[in-house]
Amino acid sequence: MGYEVKDALLKKTLDLPATATHEESDALEVSGDTHEDFVADCEVEVDAPVLDGTELPAAATMIYDLEESDDDTTYNVVHHDIITQTGAASVGGAVAANWQGRLPVAAKRYLRLKATGVGNGDCSGSEATVRLLF
Repeated sequence: MGYEVKDALLKKTLDLPATATHEESDALEVSGDTHEDFVADCEVEVDAPVLDGTELPAAATMIYDLEESDDDTTYNVVHHDIITQTGAASVGGAVAANWQGRLPVAAKRYLRLKATGVGNGDCSGSEATVRLLF
Protein backbone atom coordinates (compact mmCIF):
# COMPACT_ATOMS: atom_id res chain seq x y z
CA MET A 1 0.00 0.00 0.00
CA GLY A 2 1.41 3.38 -0.99
CA TYR A 3 1.65 6.53 1.04
CA GLU A 4 -1.40 8.71 0.35
CA VAL A 5 -2.41 10.65 3.48
CA LYS A 6 -1.65 14.35 3.13
CA ASP A 7 -1.46 16.93 5.93
CA ALA A 8 -1.86 20.59 4.90
CA LEU A 9 0.58 21.59 7.66
CA LEU A 10 3.28 19.43 6.07
CA LYS A 11 3.10 21.03 2.62
CA LYS A 12 5.06 23.93 1.17
CA THR A 13 4.62 25.65 -2.17
CA LEU A 14 7.31 27.33 -4.21
CA ASP A 15 6.84 30.11 -6.78
CA LEU A 16 9.07 29.17 -9.69
CA PRO A 17 11.79 31.64 -10.75
CA ALA A 18 10.92 34.60 -12.97
CA THR A 19 14.22 34.34 -14.86
CA ALA A 20 17.13 31.92 -15.22
CA THR A 21 17.87 31.72 -11.51
CA HIS A 22 16.65 29.64 -8.55
CA GLU A 23 14.03 29.82 -5.81
CA GLU A 24 13.62 27.81 -2.61
CA SER A 25 10.49 26.87 -0.67
CA ASP A 26 10.07 27.51 3.02
CA ALA A 27 11.35 24.60 5.07
CA LEU A 28 9.46 21.61 6.38
CA GLU A 29 10.61 20.55 9.84
CA VAL A 30 10.91 16.78 9.50
CA SER A 31 12.73 15.98 12.74
CA GLY A 32 12.40 17.48 16.21
CA ASP A 33 16.05 17.04 17.17
CA THR A 34 19.19 17.28 15.08
CA HIS A 35 20.69 14.31 16.94
CA GLU A 36 17.93 11.80 16.19
CA ASP A 37 17.63 9.45 13.23
CA PHE A 38 14.68 10.17 10.94
CA VAL A 39 12.49 7.09 11.24
CA ALA A 40 9.00 8.40 10.41
CA ASP A 41 7.07 6.04 8.15
CA CYS A 42 6.51 8.52 5.33
CA GLU A 43 7.63 9.64 1.91
CA VAL A 44 8.30 13.01 0.30
CA GLU A 45 6.26 14.01 -2.74
CA VAL A 46 7.17 16.78 -5.19
CA ASP A 47 4.76 18.08 -7.84
CA ALA A 48 6.07 20.21 -10.71
CA PRO A 49 3.43 22.16 -12.68
CA VAL A 50 2.66 22.25 -16.40
CA LEU A 51 4.81 24.98 -17.99
CA ASP A 52 3.81 26.60 -21.28
CA GLY A 53 6.11 27.58 -24.15
CA THR A 54 6.51 31.14 -22.84
CA GLU A 55 7.55 29.95 -19.39
CA LEU A 56 9.83 27.17 -20.65
CA PRO A 57 10.97 27.79 -24.25
CA ALA A 58 12.47 25.01 -26.39
CA ALA A 59 15.61 23.52 -24.77
CA ALA A 60 15.18 25.54 -21.54
CA THR A 61 15.09 23.51 -18.30
CA MET A 62 13.63 23.64 -14.80
CA ILE A 63 15.51 21.39 -12.36
CA TYR A 64 14.17 20.42 -8.92
CA ASP A 65 16.33 19.38 -5.94
CA LEU A 66 15.55 18.55 -2.31
CA GLU A 67 17.85 20.21 0.20
CA GLU A 68 18.35 19.58 3.92
CA SER A 69 19.72 21.56 6.86
CA ASP A 70 20.42 21.21 10.57
CA ASP A 71 19.80 24.90 11.28
CA ASP A 72 17.41 26.17 8.55
CA THR A 73 20.21 28.44 7.31
CA THR A 74 22.86 26.37 5.54
CA TYR A 75 21.43 23.83 3.08
CA ASN A 76 22.93 20.92 1.15
CA VAL A 77 21.35 18.82 -1.59
CA VAL A 78 19.99 15.48 -0.33
CA HIS A 79 18.26 14.43 -3.61
CA HIS A 80 19.62 16.06 -6.78
CA ASP A 81 17.74 16.45 -10.04
CA ILE A 82 14.62 14.62 -8.88
CA ILE A 83 12.62 16.22 -11.69
CA THR A 84 13.95 17.90 -14.83
CA GLN A 85 11.47 19.61 -17.12
CA THR A 86 12.85 20.48 -20.57
CA GLY A 87 11.08 22.73 -23.06
CA ALA A 88 9.82 20.70 -26.02
CA ALA A 89 11.71 21.16 -29.30
CA SER A 90 10.34 23.98 -31.49
CA VAL A 91 7.30 24.86 -29.31
CA GLY A 92 8.61 24.75 -25.74
CA GLY A 93 6.53 23.88 -22.72
CA ALA A 94 6.64 20.85 -20.42
CA VAL A 95 4.10 18.50 -18.88
CA ALA A 96 3.48 18.30 -15.14
CA ALA A 97 5.75 15.89 -13.29
CA ASN A 98 5.73 14.08 -9.94
CA TRP A 99 8.42 12.49 -7.79
CA GLN A 100 7.95 10.44 -4.64
CA GLY A 101 10.75 9.03 -2.48
CA ARG A 102 12.12 8.38 0.98
CA LEU A 103 14.45 10.48 3.06
CA PRO A 104 17.63 8.84 4.34
CA VAL A 105 17.66 7.70 7.98
CA ALA A 106 20.34 10.32 8.63
CA ALA A 107 18.14 13.12 7.21
CA LYS A 108 18.65 16.50 8.81
CA ARG A 109 16.00 18.50 10.67
CA TYR A 110 14.80 20.78 7.83
CA LEU A 111 13.85 19.98 4.24
CA ARG A 112 13.08 22.35 1.36
CA LEU A 113 12.51 22.25 -2.39
CA LYS A 114 14.77 24.18 -4.77
CA ALA A 115 13.87 24.96 -8.40
CA THR A 116 16.57 26.16 -10.79
CA GLY A 117 15.74 27.54 -14.22
CA VAL A 118 18.13 27.56 -17.16
CA GLY A 119 17.02 29.64 -20.15
CA ASN A 120 13.47 29.88 -18.79
CA GLY A 121 10.98 32.69 -19.25
CA ASP A 122 8.87 34.14 -16.43
CA CYS A 123 7.62 31.13 -14.45
CA SER A 124 6.65 33.14 -11.36
CA GLY A 125 2.95 32.47 -11.96
CA SER A 126 3.47 28.73 -11.52
CA GLU A 127 4.01 26.80 -8.28
CA ALA A 128 5.71 23.57 -7.35
CA THR A 129 4.77 21.67 -4.17
CA VAL A 130 6.68 19.57 -1.65
CA ARG A 131 4.79 17.58 1.02
CA LEU A 132 5.11 14.62 3.34
CA LEU A 133 2.87 11.61 2.75
CA PHE A 134 1.92 9.08 5.43
